[in-house]
Amino acid sequence: MVLNYIYRLIRNISLELPPLDKIFFKLDYLRAPNKEIFSTLHRDIERSIVYSHNIFMSTFKLIKKFDANYTLENKTILEIGPGDNFLLAYIFLLNGAKEVYLIDRLKTNINDSYNFKFYKHYIQNYYKREQKIDLKDFFCLNSKIKYFSYTPFECLSKIKKNSVDLIFSQAVLEHITDLKTAIQKNNLFLKEGGYTIHQVDLRDHLHFNDNCYLDFLKYRCRFWKFFGEMTNRARFSQYINYFNNYNLEILDILDIKRVGPYTKINKIKKRFLEVYRNLSDEDLSIISFKIIAKKG
Repeated sequence: MVLNYIYRLIRNISLELPPLDKIFFKLDYLRAPNKEIFSTLHRDIERSIVYSHNIFMSTFKLIKKFDANYTLENKTILEIGPGDNFLLAYIFLLNGAKEVYLIDRLKTNINDSYNFKFYKHYIQNYYKREQKIDLKDFFCLNSKIKYFSYTPFECLSKIKKNSVDLIFSQAVLEHITDLKTAIQKNNLFLKEGGYTIHQVDLRDHLHFNDNCYLDFLKYRCRFWKFFGEMTNRARFSQYINYFNNYNLEILDILDIKRVGPYTKINKIKKRFLEVYRNLSDEDLSIISFKIIAKKG
């Protein structure tokens, strides 16, 4: 446990110093390639493709629920936190998107040969459209992807205002330090009528294995910054308020998961920081949700 805390301290300090974080991630990869942020480099390709395919299908179907005629033709897509491969970007492009922006706080060991494995397998097993795809088109698709690494989304400034049709993320918003600015950026980059969709995990990432999903709310901010799991600890009500405050019309909130019972939450929250202690038991009980909103 002590070694884990020391490891997190070094990691989180290095994240604040770009020259050091590159060295740290390199050493971390050499130390344990099957752990931490590089785990997907050794993950089963089929499993990863199914995961990406399902995210694409659920995202597209959710938009179609509110716009039956919606298509991806000539759309500009922005994904926050793509991870270690570009597969989701390829899927959007293969289904008509014009270009895809990928924004990541970190930089992983992404290379063409690694991405090509995903691309080839997806084309051969999942691509069902009548249009034939030559595997050489892989390089053409790459030219339509713009990858911004070492770029926290809330600090992104290289994209034009009102230029994006869809912004989405999967278990990423909870890791953004300045959540308020990040949601404001959704409004800034989206075109009028554009959609934003996010799956958010509000659980205590430090104690996943213990199923203590709210225990992290007792730690002081300085401790959490250096020893925590890089989550902002914002609660459900804060997310909703930010969306409402920045001209993003919430169309639906789904897949809400809760932890309980309320009596237990009420008992343990006596140890929480005041900012969380004053929240309702209902608010604290929500540990994950999915939201779709529209600009305009």
